[in-house]
Amino acid sequence: MKRLFALFILGLFLVFGFIGTAFSQNFSDIKSEELIKKERALEKQGSGDRDLSGLNYPDGDVAPLNNPDGIVNIGDAVLCLRFALGLEPGHPTAVELIHGDVAPLGQDGFPNPDGKIDVADALVILRKALGLVDWAKPLLNEWKASTGFGDLKFTVNSDGTAVTEVSYVFSSWTCGSATRSGTIRITNLSGWPTTDRQFTIENDLNPDPLISEMMTITGTFDQSGTHASGTWEADLDDAVCSGTWQALPISDNGTSLDHDCDGYATSQGDCNDNDPNMHPGATEICDDSKDNDCDGYIDCEDSECVNNVACKICTDSDNDGYFLQSGCGTLVDCNDNDLNIHPGATDICGDGIDQDCSGTDKKCGVAPDPGYWSGNFGGANVSFTVSEDSNYIYDFQGEFDCKGRIIGFKSYSFTLTSSREVLQINGNRFSFPISTSNGGWDVDGTVSGTFIDNDYAKVEFRYTVSIPDEFGTDSSYTYCYASP
Repeated sequence: MKRLFALFILGLFLVFGFIGTAFSQNFSDIKSEELIKKERALEKQGSGDRDLSGLNYPDGDVAPLNNPDGIVNIGDAVLCLRFALGLEPGHPTAVELIHGDVAPLGQDGFPNPDGKIDVADALVILRKALGLVDWAKPLLNEWKASTGFGDLKFTVNSDGTAVTEVSYVFSSWTCGSATRSGTIRITNLSGWPTTDRQFTIENDLNPDPLISEMMTITGTFDQSGTHASGTWEADLDDAVCSGTWQALPISDNGTSLDHDCDGYATSQGDCNDNDPNMHPGATEICDDSKDNDCDGYIDCEDSECVNNVACKICTDSDNDGYFLQSGCGTLVDCNDNDLNIHPGATDICGDGIDQDCSGTDKKCGVAPDPGYWSGNFGGANVSFTVSEDSNYIYDFQGEFDCKGRIIGFKSYSFTLTSSREVLQINGNRFSFPISTSNGGWDVDGTVSGTFIDNDYAKVEFRYTVSIPDEFGTDSSYTYCYASP
């Protein structure tokens, strides 16, 4: 049977061989731009090993000679047979080998080239011309093309018979008075058919029924199903804009496409390309059971949710109205086992317990404000500095102008200057003794201070003065004070 079929093919060669040669002669001076580019590429590679991966897939299109016409018919089978029988000197060329080496066919119905053109290739091409086999289906993939308006993206269904989704990615495109940016994605469940490897898509891009912005896409898949090309036309109210496009399938099965139009594709880390709220850099929503920012952590597992109320464990064991944890809507309870201890509670001074959660136990008496104090009152000038913890006074300076009388008839006056480097505050008081002689008089006394309030104090000097006279020694007791 195979011999009879081969004889039939040989008969076809005798009948059509001259016609095939005539075809080649008639069109030999009209080479396609694609063929010229391929031949030049091959010439540059020389006669050594050639990398032909960038050229077209085997489709059986070899005729007319030196100028394939993009159609597979009986003429291609006849010319391929002539190559196999050695009747075309200098042929097949490297380009013709790429197109004509179609046998054997694999289990998937696609060519598995064996590196030569023989009768088996002519038979396969004849069967394709007669419609007995066809491997010219679009790849089951997603496609992308650059156009005058931006990117055109479309998806072919699982059996390659229809385009089911198209996306128009406008990049500051202007047509007439209209300017567009952003992405419009349209899904057609029944699909736009790819009849004879061709398809047409029509969409109204404006949702307003009173405004028409029709976009028409026409396309054709090549014999190999690895390239597509076509035209686009936008018919707007005040202008018509158009152009052409060339598309290639996305090699990573669509992972470079942004299906949900959130600015990220699967290949860019989008962990769910059907949800625009899930992509790298998104804000983690802490109670939606999704990994919104695609960092591998969901809801409360994510560090962004540490202080979120939805992820907080808030405990109030002593039922005092204050939670032990921060971020729960109250100030932090420093002791959640005692209802008398919480922010705002009354702090009992000197008991060693921080009832109001201020960080320290309240001092009994008045705690003076830290910093520099000074004042002039009642015949005295006083200055000092209170430490940050309100426990000490540094660099006390006092000048007391004192006057008095002894036994009602003898008056006196003197000025006493005193200083101390460090004084401890006990409760709300401090004091130190003074013993000196002034003008032959002996003066003994005590400088003391009392903090009336946190920003007010009274400082006084109480003393006894002894004056020798003809009546012997007598003494008087008085004081003077200041309030910084």
